[in-house]
Amino acid sequence: MSGETVELRGVTPSELTSFFLCEGFHEAMPMGTWERGSTKARVGGETTISIGSLRIPSVTVAFSGPERELGSLLARFRSCFLRAGG
Repeated sequence: MSGETVELRGVTPSELTSFFLCEGFHEAMPMGTWERGSTKARVGGETTISIGSLRIPSVTVAFSGPERELGSLLARFRSCFLRAGG
């Protein structure tokens, strides 16, 4: 088993829900836990980061699962959500 935690800013929980559903995950208990076989993702609560007058949503996602499955999932996740910019 392997694990990784990713913090995302500017991404809402509803966007994450769409990603997990498209990847074949189902929501489990407790709320915010997504499962597909032995791979799991736990979505933390949304917080807001203030940078000057900007208010940006922030959410943390903790992944765990077999390394061979997690690597390709994280690559697709990063491709979808991690954005460059200022």
